Amino acid sequence: MAEIFKTAGYDTGYLGKWHLDGHGRLNNVAPERRQGFDYWKALECSHNYTKMPYYENLDAQMKYWDGFSPFAIADEANNYMAEQTKKDNPLLLFVSIATPHFPHNNAPQKYKDLYPKPELTLAPNVPEEWKNAALKELQGYYAQCTVSDEAIGSILNKIKELDIWENTIIVFSADHGEMMGSHGARPFAKQLAWDESIKVPFLVSYPSIGKNRGAIINAPINTPDILPSLLGLSEIDIPSTIEGQNLSSLIKSPNPEIDRTALVMSVCPIADEYIYQEYRAIRTKQYTYARTLDNATMLFDNIQDPYQMNNLINNDNFQNLHIELDAKLKKNLQEIGDETFKHRDYYLKKWNLKLSDRNHAIDYFGFEEGKGVVQTPRLTHN
Repeated sequence: MAEIFKTAGYDTGYLGKWHLDGHGRLNNVAPERRQGFDYWKALECSHNYTKMPYYENLDAQMKYWDGFSPFAIADEANNYMAEQTKKDNPLLLFVSIATPHFPHNNAPQKYKDLYPKPELTLAPNVPEEWKNAALKELQGYYAQCTVSDEAIGSILNKIKELDIWENTIIVFSADHGEMMGSHGARPFAKQLAWDESIKVPFLVSYPSIGKNRGAIINAPINTPDILPSLLGLSEIDIPSTIEGQNLSSLIKSPNPEIDRTALVMSVCPIADEYIYQEYRAIRTKQYTYARTLDNATMLFDNIQDPYQMNNLINNDNFQNLHIELDAKLKKNLQEIGDETFKHRDYYLKKWNLKLSDRNHAIDYFGFEEGKGVVQTPRLTHN
């Protein structure tokens, strides 16, 4: 992303959590591995939001964000934008603030106090045995959401203050949701095909392209679609090697009736999700359909059944729909050469990966320079 925008004349900056390098959570990401981002205040991974470390540009000395990290990172984003607007070059800034994310109990107390546990309501798909654990996590989760909202709000206000609002594309999204006890999954589980995990927000603001404020597009978007769509909005040529579809026309002219198919997968279930099987799934505007190695496991009508409590997979009245969605899934898998997907062990061997003793494809925690497990690419879900 940053390499392409740089070629088009943009200055590039990255702040916060990187989580793409795989060479130890607290290790510095080497400048040549930062994928085109020049201004850098970031770290591979940390969830210590009260004392979050980072590395600054070419300085190899670990530093720490001052205070609760979402606010500190937002302040840095504002300072960076203020300096950049004094220059002629356009700007690409990626702000990765990490929250909301487990552990949720480290949010400042005043934000947790906004959500007294007795007043919290759980989704109806949370079974009784998970309710106490889910409520404990939910209070901190909502608190972190509110922190994030406040931090991001300060960035939006700064963009307006700098008088660049009309010509700034703003994208708000996330890489996964958390189950919060739904369907009997651990409250902080992810990498599953349920909506709680995969249906993350994708909000776009670009005032100069039209008066479509508040418009909703119900068609799912895949991660690979994001870059070509942003290039399309930015009027930058899209390299032929880029995967995904350019959805800039749909963003400019929102149509809630358009449908698409998003591919979801777990190639190698890791960590807490290791107990679950490998799967491939699709999410359309209306349906979720999933298969494991053995059989089809999920068929939900997400409009009629938004909490996904009525699995239609063995309902004879929906066999034609089952066949139709299975064909769509196979078509998506054909496009990436994964039609006859295999057990996790096949991919571990193919890519020379080994699970750590914590069932991670990379030993993030035990890595030391010249020691430990250093393996790329990291296995993750789409």
